[in-house]
Amino acid sequence: MKTATYFGARRFGVVATVALTVGFAATFGAATSSVAAAPGPASPSNVVASWDFDQVRGVISDQQADGDDLTLSGPWSSVAGKGTDPSAVRFTANPAAASTSVANGARFNPGTGSFALTVVFRATKDVTSGSPNIAQHGSFNDTGQIKVQLDPGGRAGCRIKGDRAAYLFYHPTASVNDNKWHTITCARSATDVIVTLDGVAFSPAGTEDPGAIAVSDQPFRFAQKVGPGSAPDQFVGDIGFASYST
Repeated sequence: MKTATYFGARRFGVVATVALTVGFAATFGAATSSVAAAPGPASPSNVVASWDFDQVRGVISDQQADGDDLTLSGPWSSVAGKGTDPSAVRFTANPAAASTSVANGARFNPGTGSFALTVVFRATKDVTSGSPNIAQHGSFNDTGQIKVQLDPGGRAGCRIKGDRAAYLFYHPTASVNDNKWHTITCARSATDVIVTLDGVAFSPAGTEDPGAIAVSDQPFRFAQKVGPGSAPDQFVGDIGFASYST
């Protein structure tokens, strides 16, 4: 069974600039803010689901045995995982994805509580345009969303949307366009929204509590966005582990 670190003890000692999208009620505007070292809170204790990406006949079992298995679709292949991990899944082109059942979507709603989404990933194709989605629950126009994504320069970040506000923020570490394994966590603890990359945590300055997050009719999905009729935001690369806790 694979495990992943939620928040590392190490903190980055400088202030860096990230993209920050803020919205209240139904209106969302763009603004830029800076990020200071994150407070490093304890992780949520209830593991809702975790996946080791060791697929069997196109299915990745939920290690919590709660029925939140992932079904693979599109062009993908099995590859060696990080370090001694025996396996990972490589998503090679649109429309490759792994998703849970829509019926279980409400299980991933944190409401107003804390949550943490952790993914171990490796980008195998340089990101030069678009915003590839590594993992997400909910889509942009839904009432709530939790998402891990890359920006056009290859930075890794999060979008967290509740019924009060939506925040899009990136870790200021250099691009992950390096064909190396990385571990990212997008989280909320109390009123803080936090991104942790390879053990270094950042929280955007000037953010407020995004409010309740609830999306009942969307699956949990990896490597591609949910929803027909829009750009897929395809992630091309490997995923070796993921977990979601509340």
